[in-house]
Order: sequence, then C-alpha cells, then structure tokens
Amino acid sequence: MIETAVAFWENLKQEYIPPGEDLRALIHIHVGLALWLLATLLFRRGPASVLPLAIVWAATLLTEAADLYHFWPIQYDWVWYDTAGDLFNTLFWPTMLWLYFSFRKARRDRENDHASAGSES
Repeated sequence: MIETAVAFWENLKQEYIPPGEDLRALIHIHVGLALWLLATLLFRRGPASVLPLAIVWAATLLTEAADLYHFWPIQYDWVWYDTAGDLFNTLFWPTMLWLYFSFRKARRDRENDHASAGSES
C-alpha cells in the first residue's frame, strides 16, 4: 500500500512539476502559502489559528517522507540537503505569517484586557 501511494505521488510530481531546482524551490514556496491560505479559508479559522499551520506542516512532512522512501536508508548527504531545503521553502512563510498574526492577536487581546480593566474601575 505504501509503495502504491509513493509511486502515485512520484508520478504526479513527474507529470506536473517541471524539472529544475530553482523552479521546484519556487513551487515549494507557493504551495506552502497556498495550502496555508486554503486551510485558513476552508476551516474558517483566522490566520492566528494553529490548525491551518498544522495542516501545512503535516502535509509537508508526509510528502517529504514519501520523497525519502526510495532513498531509505539515507546514504548520501545531498538527500538530506534537498529535504532540508524543501522543508524550509515550504514551511518558512506560512510559519512566519502565523507568528505575525499570533503576536498581533495576542497584543490586541492584551490591549483590550487593559482597556476593559481601566473602564471597570
């Protein structure tokens, strides 16, 4: 079953993703952002919610595990280097945006708590 799923994933990538490392890196960036935005809208959560970010992380780790399946056990350093690059490119911007919106929400909540505490006295 795992072999079938990995083969399907590899065929899908070969058919729809053009060759070239620079273009593939750009695709990782865009897919990570698109998946985060889609999960945010689909689950009707705000950008500070951890659920869309968790979905991006889970999907990224799952697809990278499928990519590593044929190379296991890893004997070449370039495999780890490529995997780390893919993880970084896919997860960086969704994680940074989540951090930004989370800190902004926390600050806004803290300001609202101070404002409501000041109006009660």
